[in-house]
Amino acid sequence: MFSPEFEKRVDALVQRYPEPKAAMLMVLWEVQKEKGWIDPESEAWVAERLGTSPAQVHGVVSFYTMYKQRPMGRHHIQVCTTLSCMLRGSDELVDHLKSKLGIEEGEVTE
Repeated sequence: MFSPEFEKRVDALVQRYPEPKAAMLMVLWEVQKEKGWIDPESEAWVAERLGTSPAQVHGVVSFYTMYKQRPMGRHHIQVCTTLSCMLRGSDELVDHLKSKLGIEEGEVTE
């Protein structure tokens, strides 16, 4: 799945931590840098490498917005849509972006 050089980098990274699972965020970041996103196969690879379950790795990937679960475009736009942000007009900003770019939330332009 990954090159031997990549696996060496990950092994060196994991050895910097007292417990392999503690390296999960950094290992996931390396996987994302290598592939551009984190797919289920990569989650399973990380789980096996760190001695944890794929479900636990997926929980981390799905919790943090910095990890991408599908291929992304060159530019990634995020807009806060919490209640406080919406009270300050974020929903109008989202509507403007959708109209200007001709896409819906989660889509990518050509």
